[in-house]
Amino acid sequence: MRIRQIDFLRGIAIILVLFRHMEFTPVTHLIGWSGVDLFFVLSGFLVSGLLFDQYNREKTIKPLLFLTRRGFKIYPLFYIITAALVLAHQFTGLGTSSANLVPELFFFQNYSEGINPITWSLAVEEHFYILLVLGVYLAVKFGKLTSRKGFHALAITLLLYSLVARVFTSLRYTEFEFYTHYTPTHLRIDSLLFGVVIAWNYYFNRAWLQGFVQKFRRQLFVFALACLAPLFLFDTDTFYMRTAGLSFLYLGFGSLLCLFLYSDSFNRKFEWLMPKFMYRLIAKTGIYSYAIYLVHIQVLNLIKRVVVEGMHVNMSNQVLFFCYFAGSILAGVLLYSIVELPFLKLRERFFPRNKTSRKVVPQTAQLQVL
Repeated sequence: MRIRQIDFLRGIAIILVLFRHMEFTPVTHLIGWSGVDLFFVLSGFLVSGLLFDQYNREKTIKPLLFLTRRGFKIYPLFYIITAALVLAHQFTGLGTSSANLVPELFFFQNYSEGINPITWSLAVEEHFYILLVLGVYLAVKFGKLTSRKGFHALAITLLLYSLVARVFTSLRYTEFEFYTHYTPTHLRIDSLLFGVVIAWNYYFNRAWLQGFVQKFRRQLFVFALACLAPLFLFDTDTFYMRTAGLSFLYLGFGSLLCLFLYSDSFNRKFEWLMPKFMYRLIAKTGIYSYAIYLVHIQVLNLIKRVVVEGMHVNMSNQVLFFCYFAGSILAGVLLYSIVELPFLKLRERFFPRNKTSRKVVPQTAQLQVL
């Protein structure tokens, strides 16, 4: 089934991303980039949770089935939008260089610039999926998946590796460069891995995790705020944020995820702070976040070129932002309905998680929320 708190967090993540790519206020622009890191933590938790849940039910995992199902979720909309961008570039006379198209098509646009400036994060996630399923498969094969000490020792080692790699890169190349310091998989995969750590405890060590969160919920909330506070002071190109700052981000977002999952009092107090309809609206937006993420830059460019420049409509920054914000969400909902959802239904028909039933599960009852 869907977890409403997770959808809410995904809604917050996509709203942050929208704030980043067009300035509404200086503060929202400054902190907006962290939406990608929140997505990473949530993706690590949810995607690894699918494998852990399957192991709990069947005592095995199916790597090819897992990757095939991921492909039905990620590839159709991605390649449709990529094709549309190529056609748009040809129509406007900009053209598309093979040096940019090849990284985009084969998901290494986080190491070499592609044609869509925001899809670098999809490359990180694609690399993560492959490494995750390989690691879990080997752990199952050698009977080590549920080894608490072994899992946490490996996880801590890998988390520290990414941090050390970021520090080394920043010391070696002191002038910030996007594809050197910010986007490479080996520098960013720790955010996804921390989501995996939470998921492992959620599925294999649940009593401890629940007890820990409920006992230390106040301290965990303060810790999360402390980890996320530097967002209001440092941007991505600062030495702190591109090294230790990224580690503190996943610790902060991971702490909030745990609180949303296991602290009823935290959820009640949080929902009390905003109208219920707003909470539900943000959670609903989270369902369409993948499509919104892929299309929002194109929506902004379309409004600027067609409405502002082409039709010479004089818009204030606030009106332009509202059109961009609302247009991105509406476009995401439309693309979800005409592209994502049909392919998800095909996936459930031909590659169901549980082969004993090929019945298409309604959207509101799906465990898979990515």
